[in-house]
Amino acid sequence: MIAMEDLYIMDVVEFTKDLYRMGNATWPAFTEDRARRDVQIIVRDGIETVVANGNGFSAFDHLTKIMAKPGKKVWRIKKGAVLPPELVLVKDQRPGHEGHYMIAPSKTMPLRKYLGAMEELGLDRSKVELLVAGSGVNVV
Repeated sequence: MIAMEDLYIMDVVEFTKDLYRMGNATWPAFTEDRARRDVQIIVRDGIETVVANGNGFSAFDHLTKIMAKPGKKVWRIKKGAVLPPELVLVKDQRPGHEGHYMIAPSKTMPLRKYLGAMEELGLDRSKVELLVAGSGVNVV
């Protein structure tokens, strides 16, 4: 987990630039297994709950070197895509992590609700698209 003092929670309702993340052939892989590594989960009244502390699913404002390797499935979250109200965009401000963002829960909520909002974003083809070779996106 990244410390709150190293994060900037952006006050936006839509993505301000294209962001990229690896996934599979179907979607950007906002999976429960990945969430269990990327967000803090507590049990409240017997329900697994994600803590709204700025941590979430990673995305980048550029293609990373690993994303550019042959066979990788890279998804673009399109600039202008509206964030579901359960989500916020968070910028990682640590030195050496330029261009790293996270899609985090906007408030502490059940894990299933967070995953549902991520699924809503990740399956909406007006908001995300699978990149193809030669799409003209530069690798950093």
